[in-house]
Amino acid sequence: MRRRDEEEAVILSLDGDCAVVFMRDGSFRRIRVREGAQVGELCSVASREHRYARALRNLGNSGRRWRTTGLAAVVACCVLIGGLMVGAISHRSDYALVSLDANGQVSFAVDAQMRVVSARGLNSEGQKVLSAVPVKGLRLTSAVDEVVRKLAQTQALPRNDSIVVTTASVAQSADVHAVDEEVISAIHTALGRRDPGNVYHMDVPKSVWAQAQAAHVSPGQYATYLLAQQVGVPVKLTDLNSANLQTVLAEAHDLHTALSGFNTGDYQQVASIVESAVGSSTLNSTQQYQYNG
Repeated sequence: MRRRDEEEAVILSLDGDCAVVFMRDGSFRRIRVREGAQVGELCSVASREHRYARALRNLGNSGRRWRTTGLAAVVACCVLIGGLMVGAISHRSDYALVSLDANGQVSFAVDAQMRVVSARGLNSEGQKVLSAVPVKGLRLTSAVDEVVRKLAQTQALPRNDSIVVTTASVAQSADVHAVDEEVISAIHTALGRRDPGNVYHMDVPKSVWAQAQAAHVSPGQYATYLLAQQVGVPVKLTDLNSANLQTVLAEAHDLHTALSGFNTGDYQQVASIVESAVGSSTLNSTQQYQYNG
C-alpha cells in the first residue's frame, strides 16, 4: 500500500538498481528500485513535499555554523543527481516501447538492437500469454511472432479481428517508423496474412505512454481516447477495449480529415495530434479510471 508521503511514478529506464522514473507532474527523477523491477511498471517514490519538509527539519536541528555547509551539500547533491540523470537518459539501453492491443494486451521495451529488454501483460489475457511464452532477450520480431501465434492458438485473436500497434521512442535517435514496420511484418507472418487492413499502428509521445501506465490502460486505449476527445467523438476511457479501438479510430478519422490515411492504418501524423490532445485535455491526476483488462 502506498503511504501518504509517497506518489506513483512510471519506470522509464533501468541501470542496475537505479531507475529514471516519470512523475505525475511531468518531471523525471532517478531513484533506487527493488530487484526485478521492469520498465513500464509503476513504483512508489517519496513525494517532493515530504522530502523538502524533512530537509528543513534536519537543517533546523543543525548548528548555525553547519547550515552553510549543509546547503552547499544539498546543492552539490542536486548537481550530481542531475548529472547522473542526464547520463542515464543518454546512455540507457531502452530504445523504444511497443504495445499490441488485441483481446490480449502486451507491451515490450526494446534496445537499439531490437531485442526485448522487458515485457508486460497489460490485461489478464496478455499476462497468460507472456507466462506461457517467455520473450525477454528475443528479437522484437520473434517476440511479436510468438505472442501473436499464442493469442491465435488460445482463441484470444478471432479471425479478422484487428490489432492496434502503438509505439513510442525512448532514445532520441529511435526510428519508430522502422519499429512499426518490423512489428507489422511479424504480425502478418504469424497470422499468414498479406492484407494489412486488420493491423493499425500509432506513434505516440513518451509522455502519453507514461500517462497510460498511470491510468492503468494500454497506450493504444489511452491514445485513442485522447484522439476521440480532440475531434469530438463521444466516448469514455472506460468504454474502450481492443474490440472497438478500430471503430473509434475510424470515427476520429471521419471527424478529422487531416488524417487522410487514418482508416487504412497509416498514422503518420498521429503523434502530433495526440500531443495536441494532451495539451488541451482536461484530464488530471485526481480522476480515477477503470482498467478494462
